Amino acid sequence: MRMRYLKALRYVDDNVGRLINSLRRQKLLDDSYIVITSDHGRMALKYNFPPDGNKREPSNTDTKFRKMAFSDENLHVPLIIWGTKCKNSERNHLVSTLDIAPTIASLHGFGPSHFFDGVDVMNKEFRGRPFVSFEHTGPGPCEISSKPINLGVRTNEHKFIYEESNQNSAIEDDKCC
Repeated sequence: MRMRYLKALRYVDDNVGRLINSLRRQKLLDDSYIVITSDHGRMALKYNFPPDGNKREPSNTDTKFRKMAFSDENLHVPLIIWGTKCKNSERNHLVSTLDIAPTIASLHGFGPSHFFDGVDVMNKEFRGRPFVSFEHTGPGPCEISSKPINLGVRTNEHKFIYEESNQNSAIEDDKCC
């Protein structure tokens, strides 16, 4: 599992390099922004290599290995925005995928818009969202009427999870950012 993860990272890195080189050759790099994100975090590495060092393959029924798991390793999704006009900074705030479009619009000189529910995360006034919400209906088409839904809310201090399929809910106290 770890080798597949590292190969996937290398593949992405190589292709981002190819993209940057292509933009540079076409003299488009100075007017471009590259946004890198994912639909889930790196939960497979944590759960496939437990502290005792015993490797194990995830079971298809073990939800902590799947994208629907609400572990922080799954929820911490990278958001990298690169451009020659961007200032280097690293922020460790709660953000949402809803924030990507307004951030890109702002980078292009457009102000806030009622068309977006998100905010410009590169604005120096931005200090993170008070919370983010997430949901998952499991594998396959998103048919809320015929499938159980799992919901969650994350703050900097707590995480609330509700799993309709088990009718379970949990509040976890753990620092996020």
